[in-house]
Amino acid sequence: MSYNQILQIADIYDSRIREYTEKAKEDDFAAVTIDNPSMGYTLTTLFVALWTYFHAPSFEEGLLTVVNAGGDADTNAAVACSLLGAKFGFNTIPEYYWKNLYQLSTLINTTQRLLSII
Repeated sequence: MSYNQILQIADIYDSRIREYTEKAKEDDFAAVTIDNPSMGYTLTTLFVALWTYFHAPSFEEGLLTVVNAGGDADTNAAVACSLLGAKFGFNTIPEYYWKNLYQLSTLINTTQRLLSII
């Protein structure tokens, strides 16, 4: 999906989405204060996720940028990493991150059951 397509979709829902999407396209990560009283604010999380999608050179560098920015780091990282995983692919995620997931075997079993249904 192109940047212009993202903006068109944003315009359908809320003008503020365009604003945060445009900020995310800029090179300055400090364009939005991540560690602020409105931590967890949906548009801040959107900004963080799109910024990492547009600018992070790898999955791991994007993850570390988000987590080290503070704020609602777990929420921001979860959303950003879903985009980074889609962009760079599962094989680029360092093994350490996914092999140490809490209840990994349950996640694998659930995923396999879901895939068999699909």
